[in-house]
Amino acid sequence: MNGYVKRTEIDNNLNDILNLNENNALKVMNLAERFGKYNLRNLASTKLRKFYDYILDIDTNKKEWFVRLVLLKPKIAYNIGKETKEAKKSLEDLEYLVNKVIDKIEEAKNDEKIKKFNNFKKFFEAVVAYHRIVNKN
Repeated sequence: MNGYVKRTEIDNNLNDILNLNENNALKVMNLAERFGKYNLRNLASTKLRKFYDYILDIDTNKKEWFVRLVLLKPKIAYNIGKETKEAKKSLEDLEYLVNKVIDKIEEAKNDEKIKKFNNFKKFFEAVVAYHRIVNKN
């Protein structure tokens, strides 16, 4: 299995992440594993979990759920400014992924937005799980 997930690979697999199904599930979970283990290896588990918990708290039944999702962008940006050089690179990779996901969800038709968001949540859950394997702090 290759290690670090390059940004072009994120770009090339974004549709699969947001349209998770039985045909691409293994591919998407392999990507989540690599992203969690290699791209985010210098990020504290508690910090990553904070972002994941924020995503879990977004209630898609409320009218402004997408606004809450978009507010994740400045939350990550703020944390980049506070981190060490090593953790900063991991957060920049997370920021790239999240920004791409949010932009792609925004482009979707209204009835597809929630479905794509829920698929991203599944992907992010896998990233957190795989990250936890290699990062115990």
